[in-house]
Amino acid sequence: MEIKEAIQVLKDHNVWRRYDGEIGEEPKMTNPKRLGIAIDKVISEFENLFISGVSNCGGGIPYDSLSDSFKKSIDSIEDNLNK
Repeated sequence: MEIKEAIQVLKDHNVWRRYDGEIGEEPKMTNPKRLGIAIDKVISEFENLFISGVSNCGGGIPYDSLSDSFKKSIDSIEDNLNK
């Protein structure tokens, strides 16, 4: 699975997960195996970014411009990689 497809799978899954009945037809649940593959792909891509030094201020997007929740996610991933 390519990263763009994995991201779309995660987006589609969140639409299904957050469905509250207010919009028309209920979205389809994501196949659990496909969801797992998408999660693995996105995690792998994040790990590769950190291993190659693209984290915090080392990447194309300044760390300070990221949302607080995204910064916490980055920090958590880095902590787990450094264990």
